[in-house]
Amino acid sequence: MMYLVVIFVVFIIGILILINRYSGRISMPIGCTDDDIRRIGQEGKKIEAIQWYRTLHKVGLKKAKQAVEEMIDEE
Repeated sequence: MMYLVVIFVVFIIGILILINRYSGRISMPIGCTDDDIRRIGQEGKKIEAIQWYRTLHKVGLKKAKQAVEEMIDEE
């Protein structure tokens, strides 16, 4: 009986860890392109555009911020 309680507690802890780990993920549309990133950046959603750029291109914050600012300034 005690083993079942331990297994249940470990299971619940595992679920909570997974929820915590993936709760900070952004929801980027499937098929997102640089044009989409430029559009939301120009709509005033610069932080979201930077997050999308980082996810799409797998780059750091500084590089993504520079790239998004260049995209926004192009127009």
